[in-house]
Amino acid sequence: MDFANVSDEVKTYIMNAQQKASQWHLQNGGSWQNSKAAPVKTAAVIGGGTMGRGIAIALCRAGYHTTLVENNMESLEICRRELTTTYAREKKLGRLTSLQCEKLDNGIHLTTDLNSLKNCDLVIEAVFEKMKLKTELFAKLSQICKPTTIFGTNTSSLNIDE
Repeated sequence: MDFANVSDEVKTYIMNAQQKASQWHLQNGGSWQNSKAAPVKTAAVIGGGTMGRGIAIALCRAGYHTTLVENNMESLEICRRELTTTYAREKKLGRLTSLQCEKLDNGIHLTTDLNSLKNCDLVIEAVFEKMKLKTELFAKLSQICKPTTIFGTNTSSLNIDE
């Protein structure tokens, strides 16, 4: 990294972060030195609203096998229509080619079945900003998904430490 144009405050932050990372370790012997990032090949997004669709598109474009889950067929069909509208708009604006639109259309699997996520490597929730809804969803996912699944949230206003 080129530090020529980085403020002293940022340099200090980076130095402190590196120092803290070097001290990180688990009781089982895991540490920053011997831990590896978990491979992610499959990803899912729960919630097909504006943010959920955008996340699913980004994951698919990044090469992940992507599943988008909605809670009922009506919402799933709305999501499907909105995705099609997004692809058409992006193609018209020159941001996507016809081939890219086709790859996205074929690359995002739409479903209402949470159980289809049992082998997913990464699951990101993008449901309504209600803590009870999110905690209940994560409780269900903990029963469905494999132990190594990484869970993420798209919350913008809730404290995820609760």
